[in-house]
Amino acid sequence: MSIPIPPYTTLEGNTIHITALPVHEQAFYLRLKAYYETNPAHVEFSRRWRVDGHQVWRGKDRQLVADSPIFAVCQDLDARVAIREGHLGTYKS
Repeated sequence: MSIPIPPYTTLEGNTIHITALPVHEQAFYLRLKAYYETNPAHVEFSRRWRVDGHQVWRGKDRQLVADSPIFAVCQDLDARVAIREGHLGTYKS
């Protein structure tokens, strides 16, 4: 039995249905979201998702990875950390 994962809404208001992702990407998302919630520094958060993501996407075409929903989630969370630290100012969609 799996735990339902709510959809992720990006800063631009796009909805990404996490449960539609492959199981290994869902697990990656849950780990990354938990880390995000610990309020890490932007540099650490950015490093973490890229290093951990490299393991998730190993062997996949770079363009396919860049166009994937989970990559969009990672970038969005990264932007949220940067905004929280004042690196990107405020964000308006």
